[in-house]
Amino acid sequence: MMVAIILLILVIAAVVSQLSKSKKKARIGMKTTRFLLLGYVGLLILFAGASWLLPTNSSSFEMMSEEEVEKSMELQDKVMNEAFRGSFEEENGLDVVEKWNFPITGDELGITTLNDYYVQVFIEKSPDMGKEIQVTHYSGKTIVNGMDLTDKKGAIQMEMQGNKLEIMNPSHVAVNLAEISSGFPFQQFSSEKVEWFSGGSYGNIGMDVLYIKAPEGLKIEGEALYVN
Repeated sequence: MMVAIILLILVIAAVVSQLSKSKKKARIGMKTTRFLLLGYVGLLILFAGASWLLPTNSSSFEMMSEEEVEKSMELQDKVMNEAFRGSFEEENGLDVVEKWNFPITGDELGITTLNDYYVQVFIEKSPDMGKEIQVTHYSGKTIVNGMDLTDKKGAIQMEMQGNKLEIMNPSHVAVNLAEISSGFPFQQFSSEKVEWFSGGSYGNIGMDVLYIKAPEGLKIEGEALYVN
């Protein structure tokens, strides 16, 4: 970009020098033209220096290409489809958000979701579980315009009240995003692509999944599907 600006300055200087040799009757117009051209060049030089003070094109979030986002969506769909067919693998590629272990005192367990929050729950009865249940929160990736915001999602809250497992909706999270790009004076002389009114974006909203491992003899009531 700097090379292009230097070449522009040399071209303008040559034009100004050539025009200055014209007839005296054009001297007033020439002065105005020279003033405008030199002012424009001065602004370019000023902004070129100021550009070094701007943040570089970096992000605190992991960036994903459209192909990677598509693969993430396909993985989530694959895991969910297999689970609905009765098969759920603990190592399935989805992000593990959190794990809980809750002791149980009886032979019955109720599962309740509060505040109209919906989350898909899968239950596996296992002989390896004693007097407790293990709950694992899985999540697909949440991606906005290529930025992986999965870690910014609010965590699901849950409590054991007697023989009832209460699942509460995650807290709301606000994420402010900003993008910095070069101004038009630089874009017109650089290789940076100028995109006017570009509103294209791509992403995915990750689905929350709860996987519960429970003792074989435990009777469970609530909206859930049994797997494995």
